[in-house]
Amino acid sequence: MKPVKKKETLNFRVSPEFKQRLITEAEKEHRSLTNYLEITLTRLWDELEMGSARDEKEKLRSGIGIKLGPRRVR
Repeated sequence: MKPVKKKETLNFRVSPEFKQRLITEAEKEHRSLTNYLEITLTRLWDELEMGSARDEKEKLRSGIGIKLGPRRVR
């Protein structure tokens, strides 16, 4: 896998408690703050996408979400 060049800057405000929690969690995984945020959010998005796909498959299996048109009488 090729390393991705980082070129974008993102600034946002958080509470001191939130920042400290990020620092603590990043240190536990021996990651920089930026790397921890990127990895954690990417994992979350992957899980959400997998969950959405799984939910859609389940809806199809159970018939939920399928719109049936009016029945034709012959």
